[in-house]
Amino acid sequence: MKLIPFVIVGLFSYGSASAQQVPPYSPSGAGQLVVSKCSGKPCLTRDGVGPYRPKGLIVLGLATATSSRQLLTPTFQKIEQSFSTNTLLAVRKFGADSVRFNVSQVNLDPQSSYYDAAYAGQIVSYVQQTRALGLTVLVEINDEQPPNTDRLGMPSDATLRAWEHLAPLFAPDQGIMLGAYNEPKVPGESSSGLASWQAGYSSVVAKIRAVGAKNVIVIDGPDVAKLPTAALSYLVADSAHNLVYAVHPFPKGAMAFPNHWPDLFGRFCASPNVQCQITAWNMFGSGPNATGHGSEHMICPHENPKQVQMPAISQELFDAAKAMNSGIYGWAFDYPDVIMDSRDPLAKTVNFDNFVDCRSTPPPWGGGELLRRNFSDPRW
Repeated sequence: MKLIPFVIVGLFSYGSASAQQVPPYSPSGAGQLVVSKCSGKPCLTRDGVGPYRPKGLIVLGLATATSSRQLLTPTFQKIEQSFSTNTLLAVRKFGADSVRFNVSQVNLDPQSSYYDAAYAGQIVSYVQQTRALGLTVLVEINDEQPPNTDRLGMPSDATLRAWEHLAPLFAPDQGIMLGAYNEPKVPGESSSGLASWQAGYSSVVAKIRAVGAKNVIVIDGPDVAKLPTAALSYLVADSAHNLVYAVHPFPKGAMAFPNHWPDLFGRFCASPNVQCQITAWNMFGSGPNATGHGSEHMICPHENPKQVQMPAISQELFDAAKAMNSGIYGWAFDYPDVIMDSRDPLAKTVNFDNFVDCRSTPPPWGGGELLRRNFSDPRW
């Protein structure tokens, strides 16, 4: 049997004085997750009760190691500089019960010129603080940050090395899900593309299991986390039978409107053989553009005449998620003006109250209040 190294990192190693508000961490604490069966279909369970639909928020403050911060855009530099235990306390106050941390593949790969030996310890410290607060965690490998570091768009040997380093650190705590690799670019329309997707993710799952981690593993669908029906013939292998498939239904292109959802994820997720979760979503406009009458940074189907319906359609997505026993992770709690208002970033949400259309609605606007309202709904 391979021994699994595990150290409980002191909660004051990273964070701030507010770490005093964090109770002691135990790897067997509340929020243990496993894929089981609910009414005969796979579902995510928490402490043996299901279905568990995570009320999740994505946090970007750990997206790169400190040593790579100078490579980031000014916005991401500020996000990382501002991140602390206070962020986690605000996430819990928001009403979330789960946090997704994006972490950098190149900073975790010992063969990368960007490798940072201290980075894993920083991740572990904040993950343990999050778990000690009673929240579940999704740790997602991402090779988009820092930018311009040769993103491949698919799991690679670098992904395997990163997980070989990181997965054993989380193996004792089943309240931590492991996101194999964020948003692969491999096409999902062809058999060759789907076979490549299957092979890439199966290799990551095999590596994580080989180092002794039995945690739930999250598999992003092909074509930037879509789940076409054809992918049912290319399911990822897992000796532990503890997988979740992830879709990211950001309202762009066909994904913006419900009549396309069956083809893009609905039929796949209705299968009796899989469990799906929405692990990234939002619609927003942040930062005034050059004209001063619209948003500089936007996810919204601005070229579609039905865009005025988007706030109501966003609620339809929450209803669809509940029907397929999925939670939703909102992107991103600490990115300015997409969930939280940068004028009061730990307390004030943005909303759709003044939404007219994608281009002309004055920013900030976004799904923050919709997330909060649904998270407070006891049906979740």
